[in-house]
Amino acid sequence: MIFGDTPRALSPGEVSPGLWVWGARITTTQCTSLVISLVLLGATHGLLLKTRFGKQLRASANDPELAWICGIERDRIMLWVFVLGSSLGGVAGILAALEVGMSPAMGMSALMGGVVVTVLGGRNSLVGLWIGALIVGATQNLAGWWIGSQWKDGITFALLILLLVFRPQGLFGHKPHSVSVRQ
Repeated sequence: MIFGDTPRALSPGEVSPGLWVWGARITTTQCTSLVISLVLLGATHGLLLKTRFGKQLRASANDPELAWICGIERDRIMLWVFVLGSSLGGVAGILAALEVGMSPAMGMSALMGGVVVTVLGGRNSLVGLWIGALIVGATQNLAGWWIGSQWKDGITFALLILLLVFRPQGLFGHKPHSVSVRQ
C-alpha cells in the first residue's frame, strides 16, 4: 500500500549480451542464479540426508507422534524447518527479482508451480520432487514456446488435473495402506 503495485527493477549492474549456450543466450544473472541454486540444492540435500537434524526432521515428518516418543523435540525441528524454508525462499525471491524485477505478485506463479511439483513428484520423495520440478519446468517452457507464454500456467494446471485423475499419489508417492480390522 505504501509503495504501490508498479513493478520495480533491481539492477545488478550493466546489461550484457550474455553467453551463447546450445544456441540460446544466457545472462550472467541467470548463470549466477543457476550456480547458487545448485549449491543450495546440494547443501539442502546433504543437510536432509547426512545430518542428525535431517534424520530428526524426516522422522518428525514421517510419524510425529513416534518422533516425540523417541525424544525428538518437534517444535524445535519445525521452527528450524520454517527458518530454512524461509531462507531458501528469500534467496529465490532475490534471484528472481534480479532477473524479472519486483512486484507484489511476483512469487504467485512460483508458488502455484511449487504446489504442482509437490503433487507431481509425491510429497515424501526428494527425488520425485526434483524430477517433478524438471517436468513442470520443461512443460512450462515448451508450452510457452509452442503455444504462447500466456498459457504456461494453464498447461501446468492441466498437467496437475491429469495427474490427480490418473495417479493422485504423485509419480513417486505411495498409495496409502488400507488397514483392515479382523475380529
